[in-house]
Amino acid sequence: DPITAILLGALMIHGLIPGPLLFKQAPQFVYSVFWAYLVANLMTLIVTFATIKLWVRLLKVPERVLLPIIVILCIVGTYALRNTFFDTGIMFCFGLLAYFMKKSGFPVVPMLLAIILGPNLEEHLRMSLIISQGDYAIFFTHPISLAFIIISFFSFLWPIVWPLIRK
Repeated sequence: DPITAILLGALMIHGLIPGPLLFKQAPQFVYSVFWAYLVANLMTLIVTFATIKLWVRLLKVPERVLLPIIVILCIVGTYALRNTFFDTGIMFCFGLLAYFMKKSGFPVVPMLLAIILGPNLEEHLRMSLIISQGDYAIFFTHPISLAFIIISFFSFLWPIVWPLIRK
């Protein structure tokens, strides 16, 4: 993402190479960043507690006023990400899809998880298959992956089995 690229570029301009050796090269820089984050979080906490009454009043804003503001902020945020209207179109398409899914009784959260985690899962699946030279047995022979498969299997069966056990 652009912000990370800017941060990495700024580090390199100052002669700092991002990575695990950064702790050895410039420990004072790393610890000052940690302290800055700590102070920023504490300041955020103080400001949040100071403005809590304002946030409570915000909950009383009518939905007909709040909804257009949220939609406009979503449009601006989506456009600002990469400065393309294509992204806002995609946002509207997925918004409509989520709306119709909710109206039809389908859960929206699994779709969100698939969209967010899908690319990462695909990349690591590809990496695993490259490491194992295309052998799918890697997912069943290692103890950790086997444990996750068993846990997943039982989590899928639990909603079916639990009502039978309760009877």
